Amino acid sequence: MFFWDLAQEDALDERTMELLSFIEEDAKRWDDAANHCEMIAAKLPPDHRASLELQCAVYRERAKMHRDIVAKLKTH
Repeated sequence: MFFWDLAQEDALDERTMELLSFIEEDAKRWDDAANHCEMIAAKLPPDHRASLELQCAVYRERAKMHRDIVAKLKTH
């Protein structure tokens, strides 16, 4: 492997790590949104909670998807 190839590989690794860090942080934000949503839902009358609880579940699923992507990329 030539020096140029190694330099390109290092730059790619650095960019990949930055991207993974961004995606991990995004997962935390989705979890934060779900927590906030759940706090609001808990204060609503039971007949008004369903749509907000569904939104919370969507946020949790989105956070999980982000964490799964990061885990998958870190193992390869």
